[in-house]
Amino acid sequence: MKKAIGLALLPLGVLVAACSSTSSSGSYSTATTAAGNATSTPITLSLLKTKSYGEVLGSSTGQVYYMLTADSSNKSTCYSACATAWPPVQATTKVAAGVSSSLVSKITRTGGSSQLEYAGHPLYTFSSDVSQNATNGEGVYAFGGYWYVLSASGQPIKTAVSTSPSTTAASYY
Repeated sequence: MKKAIGLALLPLGVLVAACSSTSSSGSYSTATTAAGNATSTPITLSLLKTKSYGEVLGSSTGQVYYMLTADSSNKSTCYSACATAWPPVQATTKVAAGVSSSLVSKITRTGGSSQLEYAGHPLYTFSSDVSQNATNGEGVYAFGGYWYVLSASGQPIKTAVSTSPSTTAASYY
């Protein structure tokens, strides 16, 4: 159901983002151009606590970052409409505690802008994530691949964290 809602909202996010020269989500400070090229607004790569997926990579302002399975190390495949719906994250040198600076790098996108990469995954935001720590793009299939949030180790998180209480058999005598 969540994936269906995310996919249903995707065209709306593309339309809204395409109608302006810059794109922002909620109170986030990271800006991108209409073509989806990253800008130079400084950000800090951080770990965010999410309700469904535990700690994931994102910005210090609460914007969750995603990877695309169609990408490869040092190469983004997300341009045009894709980059409008999934804006690339600008390269940064600020890294918060818990994030491994040895896994942080940047790639040069077609057109010359820099994009943040973590553990070989170019990073993106999702235009339909309009609240802090939102993960509406998790598990969505769009633009040739699946979109996943990343753990601190750089691994994609493909399943939600169990929030149900553990059931331990109790014996009463």
